[in-house]
Amino acid sequence: MTTIFDKYIEQYEAAREFVAEVIGLGVEFSSESGEQFGVFLVDTTGACKYRVSWYDSRGFSGHANCDGEADAVKLLTSDLGSGIKLAPGSMERLFEKW
Repeated sequence: MTTIFDKYIEQYEAAREFVAEVIGLGVEFSSESGEQFGVFLVDTTGACKYRVSWYDSRGFSGHANCDGEADAVKLLTSDLGSGIKLAPGSMERLFEKW
């Protein structure tokens, strides 16, 4: 018998597989609602190799350091949810409003 929890896990596993297939430097993602965003970048501070930066219609809201794409995939899907989708150009469009 499949439980709600099983379906939830399946959705997140599918989301992680999707993100793992398309992730690359500069790739922008959004939540299903299109209100929250994340982008995978090189970390220029030297604290770590990469970072995921978070933003929304009000501007940047933070970042998280990560050692590689696998860590970024986990960060993106845990924060943006199982409905994560590609959002090319979202930062540029929102930047015009900031």
